[in-house]
Amino acid sequence: MKIIRFRTHSLCATAVIALLSLSPLLPPLTPQLRAQVLVIGAENCPINDPFAKTPLDPRKWTIVNTDLVKRSIQRGSIVTERRKLADVLKIMWPNPPPQIQEANVAVQRGDASKALTTIEPVLVFFAKMKKNVPGSHWLAAASIKLDALVLLKNDVVLSSFIRELEGVNAALVPGLADRIKLAKLDQLLRRGDISQVLADTKTLINETIAPETLAQLHIIRGDALLHERRHEEALRAFLSVTIFYGNNPKYIPTAYIGAVKAFRALNTPSNKHLQLENVANSYLNEIIARYPHSKEAQIARGMLPKDDRENLDKKDARGLETAQAIGTGAAEEETETAVATPPSDTGSEPATPTPTPAADADKDAPADADKKPVAGKKPAAPAPAPPPQPDAL
Repeated sequence: MKIIRFRTHSLCATAVIALLSLSPLLPPLTPQLRAQVLVIGAENCPINDPFAKTPLDPRKWTIVNTDLVKRSIQRGSIVTERRKLADVLKIMWPNPPPQIQEANVAVQRGDASKALTTIEPVLVFFAKMKKNVPGSHWLAAASIKLDALVLLKNDVVLSSFIRELEGVNAALVPGLADRIKLAKLDQLLRRGDISQVLADTKTLINETIAPETLAQLHIIRGDALLHERRHEEALRAFLSVTIFYGNNPKYIPTAYIGAVKAFRALNTPSNKHLQLENVANSYLNEIIARYPHSKEAQIARGMLPKDDRENLDKKDARGLETAQAIGTGAAEEETETAVATPPSDTGSEPATPTPTPAADADKDAPADADKKPVAGKKPAAPAPAPPPQPDAL
């Protein structure tokens, strides 16, 4: 490797030249290495992935502020090439940045703050180019941010971001236009414009065919009907989600929470024979059992009667102690096994284990005594039964 030294004896310049001198020795770029490519004019510019914690490849372009930068050696001098990110015509980025999936998981768990922190770097990066340039992941990331802002219920920030989204072609991301409509309905509901919410949801339910959007429209409509104290209609709206869109578990816990509120509101002396309080509690237990990591599971715990909540806490504590005991027993068993069978030297005969009274006793034990629970394994829990449906109101 030849290192060219300048008269200034700059260590930094020497290091850069040494790195660039390695380029001819590196293997050619494979399709995998060219995974992220920005097209500017007729030029394809492979770039170093800004979201990957890997060493920079000197053959690729690097993003510096709003420019693409690449350095090379020409006639013994460092030559810097620059391109403007604003001039990008197409983005070839087959696999979305992992932050999009991480932020989406955070939204599903109700952690809006984590979702926003995770997704913001992706938005900032792709915003340096045109937001609707083909292949950009800006809109996909923006849809996650929209969901997170809806969870935060900050209408000032949410309204500003909705206006930004409406200035872009939201049709490039399937379902994004519907999510914008749902966010606006959610804002109307918080402002107390119930009549407008009911009118808009009725219209959109008749016009929409997307199952996810229909599920959310029924939930918003159910919440609006609860505000109007139209509890039977609200219950039908919430149960419509569980009956017609139950194959998507994303919205079932929210619909269950709404149904519980309706059941309890309908639990009047004249409906005592329907035992609606027991039905409501069964829905809450169903949420906790089937969706333990959802934000609705925490809400359901708070809505349970005090005695049921305390019993559930004790059950969870016993389960944790059992799991810890099983884990400790398994670790001790592995240690005893390792001590009892030490590795023998090469060429030596294996050691013959010395019989113990316990071992002799085991020989005389009946065959059924060997059927003991294996450490580290729990018996399979039965699948939770669906909540009982109430009689016709």
